[in-house]
Amino acid sequence: MSRRIRALLYIALAITLVLTALLQVAAQPDVTVPADWQATLLSDCDTTLDFTAGRQPFAVGQLYDSFSVQTEPGARIKGASLKWRAIPKQAPPMLCSAFCIDSHCQAISLWVKNPEGHQVGLALSAVETDGSRYRSSLIPLGDRRGWRELVFNLQELALAPGSFDENGQLDFPLTRIQLCLANTVPGQASTLYFDEIHAHWPAPPEVMLQTFDTSAQVAAGDVLTMRCTAQAAGSAPLARIRLRLSLAGSTLALKPLTFEVPPAQWQPGQTVTAKAAISLPALAALGEYEATLEGINCSLVPAEGVNLSQKVQVTGAVQEPASLRVAGLPSQPHLRLSDEVIPALIARPSAVDRRLLARLNETGCRLLMLDTTCSWDPYGVSPDVWLSGGRFDFSALDERIAATIAAAPDARLLLRVFIESPPWWDAAHPGELAVFADANGRLSTVNRAGIIGRKATTASWASELWWKQGSVALVTFIEHITSAPYANYVVGYQLAAGERGDWVCWGTGQGLYSDYSPPGAVAFRKALQSYYGNLAELRSAWGQPRVPYDTPEALQETDWIRNWAQVQVPIVAERALGRRFAIWDPAITRQVSDHQVFQAGLTAQMLSYMAKAARQAAGPDKLIGAAYGHLLAAYHQPAAIQNSGHLALFRLLETDELDFLTGPSVANRGQMPLATTATDTVRSRERLWLPVSSDVPEQLGLAQRLLVAEGALLMNLSPDGDDQAIAELVKLADDVARAPRQPAEIALVLDDVSACYLASDTNLAQGLLCDQARLLDEIGAPFDVVSLADLVAGELPPYKFYIFPDAFVLDHKQRMAVRHYAMRDGQLCLWLYAPGGIDEALTGQNMKELTGLTLSVLSSKRLPARIVMSGGHPLFSPNISGSLEFGLEGELVPLLMATGAGCDILGTIQGTSWGGMSAVHGEDFTSVHSTVPGLPPGLLRSLALAAGCWLPTDRPCYMVRRGELMVIQALQSPPCLLFDTPVDIFRAGQRMDEGVTEARLDLSPGQTVVLRVHKAQP
Repeated sequence: MSRRIRALLYIALAITLVLTALLQVAAQPDVTVPADWQATLLSDCDTTLDFTAGRQPFAVGQLYDSFSVQTEPGARIKGASLKWRAIPKQAPPMLCSAFCIDSHCQAISLWVKNPEGHQVGLALSAVETDGSRYRSSLIPLGDRRGWRELVFNLQELALAPGSFDENGQLDFPLTRIQLCLANTVPGQASTLYFDEIHAHWPAPPEVMLQTFDTSAQVAAGDVLTMRCTAQAAGSAPLARIRLRLSLAGSTLALKPLTFEVPPAQWQPGQTVTAKAAISLPALAALGEYEATLEGINCSLVPAEGVNLSQKVQVTGAVQEPASLRVAGLPSQPHLRLSDEVIPALIARPSAVDRRLLARLNETGCRLLMLDTTCSWDPYGVSPDVWLSGGRFDFSALDERIAATIAAAPDARLLLRVFIESPPWWDAAHPGELAVFADANGRLSTVNRAGIIGRKATTASWASELWWKQGSVALVTFIEHITSAPYANYVVGYQLAAGERGDWVCWGTGQGLYSDYSPPGAVAFRKALQSYYGNLAELRSAWGQPRVPYDTPEALQETDWIRNWAQVQVPIVAERALGRRFAIWDPAITRQVSDHQVFQAGLTAQMLSYMAKAARQAAGPDKLIGAAYGHLLAAYHQPAAIQNSGHLALFRLLETDELDFLTGPSVANRGQMPLATTATDTVRSRERLWLPVSSDVPEQLGLAQRLLVAEGALLMNLSPDGDDQAIAELVKLADDVARAPRQPAEIALVLDDVSACYLASDTNLAQGLLCDQARLLDEIGAPFDVVSLADLVAGELPPYKFYIFPDAFVLDHKQRMAVRHYAMRDGQLCLWLYAPGGIDEALTGQNMKELTGLTLSVLSSKRLPARIVMSGGHPLFSPNISGSLEFGLEGELVPLLMATGAGCDILGTIQGTSWGGMSAVHGEDFTSVHSTVPGLPPGLLRSLALAAGCWLPTDRPCYMVRRGELMVIQALQSPPCLLFDTPVDIFRAGQRMDEGVTEARLDLSPGQTVVLRVHKAQP
């Protein structure tokens, strides 16, 4: 070997030794865990299943511009490591663990690398089973780019801002931990690596239990007292002991012991005395309980002859299980708790906050909704219970319910039960997972656009295996609740699944298309076989020869369907054709609308399946409900209305097991919320519609409006709520329960089948199904929201003014039924876009048969989706006198043009002389058509007046009325109330006007007032 080569080798070796030494120095820990502490591995970071994005539960919208978690084999302490990369948008990123920490550890350690050297900091957040959040101080990562070990002392964690914990101490188990990145720059990517996450704890000090005395018998509703003496073997400053009262392994109550001498002041060998008192719930199950002492951060050792558990007999009168049923539908909905009528007002605290629960109890709020899961909670709000196979652990669930009852003993509980496949199930059944497609058509079982809650995979909703096993988990959960000692406090269940628990298909909020899994394809084929019967009919409907050619050339060059196995879910390129067309013409793209109808029906079918299982387990006297039917919801993705699975409300209402439906309320320009479904049809089917009001009671006026309009309300509550505002709602709800809803003269008629024919990637769906309803809500008059199916069946009361935003898909018989019921006795019908146009194809002949108007389909030109009106027509008087323009932004294909043959042209398509809004007058009806939605409130008021409707206000505003109750919110100027007979008006209990037929309200824009109106005495 030459001297030069030898020198080069020595230099290379020296460089290697130096680099190795540097790496070893860089990898030295900052803080060490004491050597005598015990440790357990929480995650080796060799898989991403343990981690997901941290976000607020049920938050709408994305917090990050980008978020990814993946394993990295090449950068590690041991095995692989976890690579976390995020670009913050609205908030600093959080990495959330999917594992539960059961042991009472005192420290969490992890290895971290900051390869980009960004000046960021890392904090650890721990979340208890009751939702309380604790957070560590921030550890700056600085510009150190190598591996370093961080140790978070859990005893130094403090309550996070906005969180509350009654005992002010971190309690186990923890539902999750979160790694919180701080000092990030919005729009700038940050990358961190993690490895080897451990929990640590010292050997617990021994505390000898010398005596333990408790009542041998106590009556339900009374106080169970206990007293004990103990002796510490040495220093035990963190020692805690608590008393657990349980029946057949299910916890009824937990109470920490109060020591006469605090543990931090104990001397070795000193005997200390402790006591505790548990107020037993009045409706507790009777029987022989176990009263057990448990050591926390200490080892509780009983002296000879002393037991850690004692028997306690709970006695009293036998309690009948509480029953809660819906009553008073459709005009006067309320709930009946056993024989007592109670308002349909339900409070849903954001966490098991004992302080808030106690305040709710004082205000008289009788019903509480508590978040739980029968399997696994994708948002980490409630403790997971389905650990594997047939193994369930309900201990943390029992503790959460026990804490709720202890804080609000007068309340009854509805449990919101999340039904979601746990990560271990996903790993065991990869062929049963949903397959998503992004906008480019890339397929994956992993949600590419954003992490789903705490994980990135989910069971396919078409999986028969998941239906069966998920329903078993649900039944197991309900059977546990039914046999628990607190069973009499649980009066119902809301079944939850999908995004936010609202039965919205996973991936919808991220703009993904699903489901391309094998179960999804099989279910789609079964649905088509059931509908079409045979391949010939399917091919004919999908624009293929009924009997395809079988020549070699045809077999090679065509994609004609020759067997059912060839039928697949339409690819994204087909499902996203809305970039060119706003509505699916079945003569061209029947397979896409068929799939959208199928997907909606599949969601409703799965929900119905779970509801039947829940009903069988819970019995007839418990409420069963779900969030569904959100046709008017303003989803954030263009294809969300079509892909959500919410377009089968009227089929779901055939499920007898459901007592109530619930859903979000769409805020109208940040003001009055609007219910998101055909609420009057829901009530007519003897179901309660339970709208959700967010930010209560910060936005008290919005909650009051929803409560009066719908007769029911589900309140989301934060810990800092105003007790007076809640008390006002409770009092108002009691009045609403006795106030019937007046019939309306205006009907908004919805059709979920037609909505399945709206294409994605256009703003037509939102304009028709959300924005137009919002504008109608501003006219200052009541209106009903009903289904087209009920109108066709003749099951609706007569209205004077019908508005049809999406009545597209009707056959000849259905068109004739609509004309029979809605176009007589001087009624006025307002049709939007393509009324009745779709049968076997989209044609003007179909539309003329329904509306009486001659409409032509303009599909060869891209035209502005806006209407220009000059005013002055009798239909516009007195609200529209000058020019008016409305519609959608951008262009729309196809548009509908009114030819003017036998009709009045009321407005033209912007930039053309073609009719965009037209009217025809029959012998006893008026038919008005607009090719685009967006008709403003003033125009809608004019049409309502032309229909002969009574408008109780003189200008646009928000107004709802139930019995003597009215809620008014001003828009631009204060409205004047109009009455056909003299009335007395009361505001805040004080008489405002007496014997008046008009009343001008002194309201600023956006201000809300609740009035009581009595007919004046002669």
